[in-house]
Amino acid sequence: MSIQKDLSSLGIKTKYIKSNKFKTVRMSVSFIAEADNFTLPASALLCKLLTRSTAKYPTHLELSRHLNMLYGARIFGGSAKMGNKVMLKFTAECLAPKYTPNNEDLISSCAALLEDAIFSPKLSGDGYDEEDFIIEKNQLLDTIDGRINSKRGYAVTRMLENMCKEDSFGIPTEGYREDAERLTSKAVREFFEDVLKTSPVILTMVGEGSPDVFFESISKKFENIGRTPVDIKPEFTPVSVDEVKTFSESMEVSQGKLVMGFRTSVSSLNQDNIPLRMMVDIFGGSPYSRLFTEVREKQSLCYYCTARLFAIKGIVCVDSGVEFDTVDKAKKGILDQLDIIKNGEFDDAIITASKMGLTDSVKSAYDSNAELEGWYLTRIFDKNPLTPEEFVERINKVSREEIIAAANTINLDTIYLLKGVEGDE
Repeated sequence: MSIQKDLSSLGIKTKYIKSNKFKTVRMSVSFIAEADNFTLPASALLCKLLTRSTAKYPTHLELSRHLNMLYGARIFGGSAKMGNKVMLKFTAECLAPKYTPNNEDLISSCAALLEDAIFSPKLSGDGYDEEDFIIEKNQLLDTIDGRINSKRGYAVTRMLENMCKEDSFGIPTEGYREDAERLTSKAVREFFEDVLKTSPVILTMVGEGSPDVFFESISKKFENIGRTPVDIKPEFTPVSVDEVKTFSESMEVSQGKLVMGFRTSVSSLNQDNIPLRMMVDIFGGSPYSRLFTEVREKQSLCYYCTARLFAIKGIVCVDSGVEFDTVDKAKKGILDQLDIIKNGEFDDAIITASKMGLTDSVKSAYDSNAELEGWYLTRIFDKNPLTPEEFVERINKVSREEIIAAANTINLDTIYLLKGVEGDE
C-alpha cells in the first residue's frame, strides 16, 4: 500500500509505503539537481558530510552516541545519477514502534535528526566545518581513485564516458578527481543552499508508523526558507547512430574487458518500456539469456557476458570478460544473438522463463525497506510509474511481437576494449 501527499506548491512529492513486514522504518529526503562536473562530486561529498555530524551533535562520536540512545537508529546519505540529473538522498532508519520498549515512537526523533543534518549543519565561517570537509573530500578522492581497481566497473564507466561525451550522463557518479580536488567548503555550501531553495524534493517513508509526523515536520522546514522550486526533470532525446565509435586502452590485465553500448529510441520517461526490459533480459540479463547460454556456455567466447538497461537514457550496455585473441569472435557472437532476437528466431520457452524471472526479481523489492523505497524512487519520473504488482501484470501481457519490435529499436553505438599492455597478450 502506498499513499502520496500533495505538497506540489512547495515542489515536494511524498510517498508513504505502508508495510508491516519490516522491523524498521525508513525515511528519506531526496533532492534532484542538474548533473555536471561540479555538482556530481559536490553531491557525493555533501551526502556523506551532512550525515557525519550536525550543529547539535558536532562530532561523529556524539552523533553516534545519540543514535545508540535511539536503539541503534542510523542516518546516512548517498548520491546517484538519474539520467542527466543527480539525486542527493538523506536517510534515517529506526525501529518500528512495536519493536521498542513501551511501543516508543522514534519517527519524530529521526525526523528531527534529518532536519538537523539538512537544515542545521556544522558550519565554520561561510562554509561547512573545515576539518569534516577535508576528511570527506579525501574519502571522495579515494573513492574516485579506487574506481580503477574494479576493472569490470572501470570498463563500463569508460564506455559510457565515450558514448555520452556530449551528455552529463557520461560523467561518473562521483565525478572526476580534478573537479573534486577543486571543491571548497564555501562553494559546496552555496550549491546546497541553492538546492534547498529550488530543487524538487521527494519525501519517502517505508514501514509502519505515522507518515504525517515525518512529512509535516520536514515540510515546515522548507516553508520557512522561502522556496522557489523549479521544474528539474531528467530528459530524453533519441540519438541516431551514424557510425560505430571504437575506443581501446591498454593496462596490465590478464583478461580483456569488452563493453558495447547500444542506443534505443525507448525511454521510461516518455513511454512504456516493459517490452524493452524483457528483451534485454532475454538478450543478456539472466542465466537463461541468449548471451549466457550461447555466447558464454556453448561458444565459450566470454568469461561473463551480461546486458543491462539504463532505462531513463534508453541505453543498453553489454559487458563481457574475454581472452585477448577472441575479441572479434566475441563481438560477432554478441551481435549475432541480437540479430536472432530481432528476427524472432527464439522459442516461447525463453519468453516464459523471462516472465517468471522478472516476476521473481520484482517480488524481491519486498525483501527490504531499502529495496522497496528504491523501487519507487527510481521510477519517480517515469511516464507510467508502476507499483510492483502493476509491473508484474504488465510483464505477463508482453507479447512476442512487442519483444521483437523492442529489439529492432536497438543500434550499436560504441565499442570499448580494455586490453593488456603490449607483450602481455
